[in-house]
Parts: sequence; C-alpha cells; structure tokens
Amino acid sequence: MKWKFKVVYCPHKPARSARECILRLARRSKEPNKQKYIIATQDNQILEELREFGGVPLLSVKTKSVLLEKPSEASLGESADDIELARVKELKKEILGEDPDAKVIKRKKKKGVNPLSMLKSKKKIGTIQKNFDGEKKTRRRRKKKPFTVTGNDN
Repeated sequence: MKWKFKVVYCPHKPARSARECILRLARRSKEPNKQKYIIATQDNQILEELREFGGVPLLSVKTKSVLLEKPSEASLGESADDIELARVKELKKEILGEDPDAKVIKRKKKKGVNPLSMLKSKKKIGTIQKNFDGEKKTRRRRKKKPFTVTGNDN
C-alpha cells in the first residue's frame, strides 16, 4: 500500500516522535497554501486526536483492510463555516453590488471569415480556350480507321 502513496519523511530537526510529527503535519495542512495530507495509521490515540482536530481525512488500517473514516464532528463544523462564509459573500454582493476591484474579463472577439475560402475560383483546365482573335478554338476530332477483316472466307 505504501507504494501507491507518497511517503512523507519527518522534516523536524531534531527528529520528533512519530506521533508528534504526524499531528504537526496534520495541523499545518489546515493552513492555506500548504500541502494537504490523508493520514493512515493503526494507532487509535492518533486517530482520536485527529478526529478532535478535524479537517484531515483519516484512513484506519485494521488487520487486512483499510477503512476511510466518515468526517468527524469537527470536520463537519468547519465545512458548515465555509458554507456560511460563501452565503455571506453572496448577500454582500446583492446588497453592495459588484466589487469595484473585481477584474473585468475580456471576451474573445468573433473571428472573421477564413481568407482562403474567399479566394477566386481557378479556371478549369478542360475548358475550351479562345484564340487571340476572340474565336473559339475547335477541337480536333480523331477519325477512326476503317476496320477490315482479313482471313479465309471459305
């Protein structure tokens, strides 16, 4: 299983215990613009502390199975806060109008006609061409030679 996921090594100097390091990485993953982690462990104490902490997906490893746990109460509370913040922003836009600092999105202009499709059509090669005098040039007609049968007519 460890080959499917990236293994993170302890960045602490001097090295901390595994429990402290995991909890520290989980806390840091909640900060904006930090790397997010899914934590898999068999240690029930670490799982309990992370459930209270919230905001980190947990995998518990028991015998031959790996279980993805349901979000804890703390995690659900955080997601409710995010939903409320989004709703407050919507109401603020409705009341105050558009934000003057918001960038105006430039739309692409409608593209014109393909210039290659607008070229004049070329003259066909098989058409009858006129002489310099303006008269039509007559085509030569090929005459068939008379067919004679040779042989014995007995």
